[in-house]
Amino acid sequence: VLGLIRDGQGQIVRKFQRDFPLVRELDKLANYRAGNFSFVEPFELAPGRYTMESAVMDWTSGRMGAKRAAVVAVAPEGASLSSLALIRRIEPAEGPDDGSNPFRFDKGRVVPDLEARISAGPEAQISLYCVIRAAPGGAKPSLAMEFSRDGQVLGQGEAPLPDPGPDGRIPYIAQIPAGGWPAGQYEVRAVLMQNGRQAGEERLSFVIE
Repeated sequence: VLGLIRDGQGQIVRKFQRDFPLVRELDKLANYRAGNFSFVEPFELAPGRYTMESAVMDWTSGRMGAKRAAVVAVAPEGASLSSLALIRRIEPAEGPDDGSNPFRFDKGRVVPDLEARISAGPEAQISLYCVIRAAPGGAKPSLAMEFSRDGQVLGQGEAPLPDPGPDGRIPYIAQIPAGGWPAGQYEVRAVLMQNGRQAGEERLSFVIE
């Protein structure tokens, strides 16, 4: 795995790479191919616009995959809302949470689902994760979520947020039953409010198939 972070001028400001010796027993090769692995590399960026270029290569076959994504780093003032992420799974986490990994919370570590595809069916469920930061000295923030399909609003409601931690941080997991939702392109829109003012808005698209 190789990753580069470039600033607005195209200069590399961060580079990371790692080898993953995933297969040691050939009789388990099919299981490895059907699974996935996660790679976490915490880092800090100054406020601004960046481009993340990532590549993965299988040393055995020589096959490669690459992706480029835009990243915007902001310095929030007051309350703030992180990006929304679909949850693939939650893993146990060891040791104290030092705050360096935004996907870490008191009960474990969130592994995000980057494919953004959910299988339709009676047991379908949409699991979302985000991190909210409350402004010090203000009222408890509120989070509203709105779901739409192919541009048509399906419903909305307020998410029940827990109380902020000592640092004002609120890791939040939302689990929405989606049994019976038809296949299509969906979007969730989240709006954070505090002290009667909008403090943040994020959107996430996903597919039910």
